[in-house]
Amino acid sequence: MNILDCFVFFLAIAILITSGSLRLKSVKSEEDYLFASRKSSFFALTCTLVMTEFNTSTLISFSGLGYLAGVRSLLMPAIFLIGLLFYTLVVSKKWRESNASSVSEIFSKKYSKTLGRVASIFLLLAMCGFNATYIKSLALLFAPMLPNISTHVIAIVFTILTLLMTLRGGLLAIIRTDILSFCLLVITVPLVCLITYFKVKAGAADVFTVENYQASAQLLPLKFVLSLVILTMFTYILAPWYAQKIFSAKNKKIAFFSCLTASFLVFILYGLCTLSTIYIKNSPMSHHEISYPFIIKHLMPSGLRGLCYSVLFAAAATTLAGAFSAMSSMVINDFFTLRKEAPIYRGIYLTALFAAIACFLSISLVDNILNKLILSNIPVFALSYALIAAFYSRKATALGAYVSIFVGLTWGVFCFLYFGEAGLYTWKWSTWGLLLTFGSGHLTSLVSYRKKSSSIMQS
Repeated sequence: MNILDCFVFFLAIAILITSGSLRLKSVKSEEDYLFASRKSSFFALTCTLVMTEFNTSTLISFSGLGYLAGVRSLLMPAIFLIGLLFYTLVVSKKWRESNASSVSEIFSKKYSKTLGRVASIFLLLAMCGFNATYIKSLALLFAPMLPNISTHVIAIVFTILTLLMTLRGGLLAIIRTDILSFCLLVITVPLVCLITYFKVKAGAADVFTVENYQASAQLLPLKFVLSLVILTMFTYILAPWYAQKIFSAKNKKIAFFSCLTASFLVFILYGLCTLSTIYIKNSPMSHHEISYPFIIKHLMPSGLRGLCYSVLFAAAATTLAGAFSAMSSMVINDFFTLRKEAPIYRGIYLTALFAAIACFLSISLVDNILNKLILSNIPVFALSYALIAAFYSRKATALGAYVSIFVGLTWGVFCFLYFGEAGLYTWKWSTWGLLLTFGSGHLTSLVSYRKKSSSIMQS
């Protein structure tokens, strides 16, 4: 990082912080702070959905696989395309129609307040894990830029910067920052890919040989990719950070088409990032997860390098801020009472608390980003039947939901402990887990619903 890079980086960060801090006098209540008054337009919602899903954890993971597995790694961005299209078709309109204030509220309305709180606890625990990986990936991204500073210090500093960008304005500040970040992202990501290609094109052709593709199958088994497709489909429907943005849409039509557009944009952006690291597959690297930071540091020209760092920081920061905000709305709505006209202080305090927890966990627990990111999905996947049934099954019962959650959680933990990463536990977990979770929940619901109906008729 030379003087020009530093100037561009800090200028871009200052602009992002300023864009999220303008005209915040309109943010007066918890409804404004947590849901941007539920008035998000198509463009604003599309931008913020893309920036919500384009995060540094997934970027580090996917681009690292590009360096390891070559062209086969281009299967990974398709995971998000399929998963987000499933979200769009199955739940995007349902979430907006519900006019809910948290994901767990659906469980409370359909089943019971207790089950709603159980779901909320599961999701909060999972999001603590997600947020820790986001901060860890952010520290790894900036490690080449700040070689003399500990990644722990980097994590703390950038967590504080994230709060500066969005803490006072809540979701409104997040969306405003996302719009500017999105505009910068769609410029820089294609530029990085093109520049990388032209700078290493002499050796890049070797990546596409049959020999390399076959070898990459051992590094990235098709079963692993398919298992992540299933997990993404049935965990993203519960993603609180995504649903909160849907809650902010003006109407269900905007929610649907914004989700649809964001699905393809996220796929393209991750695909370009992964393609960039495929080009440098034969370059010496201390660890595959720093391959994308390596490109930015060594192949990008001055000025653009600083801009790339600022855009990646914004991608991580707004994803984090959205997650912190969603967690705050869940706690307020599920364990206290959401008061639409109440002051914003509770949201601010809870957001800062969740930021501190995530920063601590990223420093103390996260080593391999992709593995921890996947592992955090176990409690979310266990809730999938209960959510789908809440939206689509008239006969779904609380007992069926409880049984499915217990089976899903037990099976996920068992697969991780028994099969482990070496035994490709995600394949057993996702395939059999889907059958066991939905099967147990549906059968239990049918039996308990019939018993309930019979008792009502007899009385």
